Amino acid sequence: MEYQLFYSGDNKQLITYYPLGYGHIAKMRETMDQAESLREIFEKQASKKRLEDCQEQVRQAIRTGDNTDLDMLMMQLERAHIEFEETLNSYS
Repeated sequence: MEYQLFYSGDNKQLITYYPLGYGHIAKMRETMDQAESLREIFEKQASKKRLEDCQEQVRQAIRTGDNTDLDMLMMQLERAHIEFEETLNSYS
């Protein structure tokens, strides 16, 4: 009996799957594709949520006139925006 090894996504989890057969391999790849799609959706949502949270913190600081933290909040907002764009581009 032979073994087939797959690497799963970016986290490089080793998956051992046997016996070798085209039907089994196709099913395994389909399952891995579905898992990758779910990871993509959750990562995009988390990145978007971080961006929205940063935007709200900046708005709140402006509304209350709290300018002491505004520079830091603007840097966090810029970082969140860049991460959000990178997330969108990485799955395009």
